Amino acid sequence: RRPVPWRLSVFFGTMCIRDDALAEPFSQTSVLHPTVHIFGRSDEYWFYQRTAAGRKPPEDYYESPLIMEHSEGHQLPSPGAPSSKAIYERIALEMRYRCGLELLGGAPPRPPRPPRPASMLLKDLRTMAPRKLRVLALCGGHSCKAVIKFQTTQLRNALGKDLAEWTYIEGTKDWTYFPGEPIVSDMEEKIAAGAQLKNWFMDTCHESGGKTSRLNRDKQFDPSTVVEYHDVQGVLEYWKEFIFREGPFDVLVAFSQGCILAHLLIGHLRKEAPGGRERFPERWHHSRNTCEDMLWRCSLFFSGMHIRDRDFFTLFETKSLHPTMHVFGKSDEYYEYARDGFGCKPQEEYYKDPYVLTHDQAHEFPSAMPRARQIYDKVSAEVWRLC
Repeated sequence: RRPVPWRLSVFFGTMCIRDDALAEPFSQTSVLHPTVHIFGRSDEYWFYQRTAAGRKPPEDYYESPLIMEHSEGHQLPSPGAPSSKAIYERIALEMRYRCGLELLGGAPPRPPRPPRPASMLLKDLRTMAPRKLRVLALCGGHSCKAVIKFQTTQLRNALGKDLAEWTYIEGTKDWTYFPGEPIVSDMEEKIAAGAQLKNWFMDTCHESGGKTSRLNRDKQFDPSTVVEYHDVQGVLEYWKEFIFREGPFDVLVAFSQGCILAHLLIGHLRKEAPGGRERFPERWHHSRNTCEDMLWRCSLFFSGMHIRDRDFFTLFETKSLHPTMHVFGKSDEYYEYARDGFGCKPQEEYYKDPYVLTHDQAHEFPSAMPRARQIYDKVSAEVWRLC
């Protein structure tokens, strides 16, 4: 093939050739021609530019392309903007080298190739300005917002303190200790600082042989016990409207009983007709096109458990397509119960393709290194892939 009749090409905000007939020369091989490709990470086309929506990305048309990115949109880097000076200086150096105006004893060093984006740029759909990842965090039972904020410290760091915006919520049901209920740890009491502890819902255990003094945990572990959840419909409607009003959210993070509430919410949304605009016209970007669409993109469940009230078993007769990650502690007293189901359907089986991780700690967010770092790195990578 004939060589390109100039020495270097520099592309800003380039996109692939959409006409497959015209793109055919690039389909089987890469062109041996020096190129520089500059992309803006805030460009609405950024994901499309670098992945090409199933076609060959333009950077792959050429052998050994030099690729750099800046933080702006669909434009040349602005003078004075972060990294713009370094980008222009590197382009000028490449021009001088390729044109024989500067002999360096070899090619100038190349910056690392930026990884391709795994998903579309997060934007505020009203202004189309870039926005942060939005995370909704649900505390466990007999807990509060202060506790879940403390528990998620390492996860916040893994996702990026400056890249995500967190909203912490607690249940609406006041919880007071009574014999048989879990005992709140000294650390949790200290973090709560006297705040009223909350449950997402209240339940009653109907024991097959009559009421006993067993711990509530042991009653729940008994497959013959019938567990009844109270005021579930009202609770779910309250939190659904909260998400419509305060969203959009990208990620739901839940702990312990909060996971059960999330399963119930996902299950009920699956049973509702798609829509959203008719009730919340100002929140049009929440509109659900199918029953499997949730009001957020993925869910992270820590020390979660399955639904115990038989009235709600039909919510997951078929598996949900919603992306989920489940993290369990092998020393958790609820571990076998949570993974096996003890006569009920394990929560992992609610979802078509669950991502399951384990650690050696108890009923808590992982904190012991190095396993905690491994888990949070995997979780954050999956979140950014999905979002």
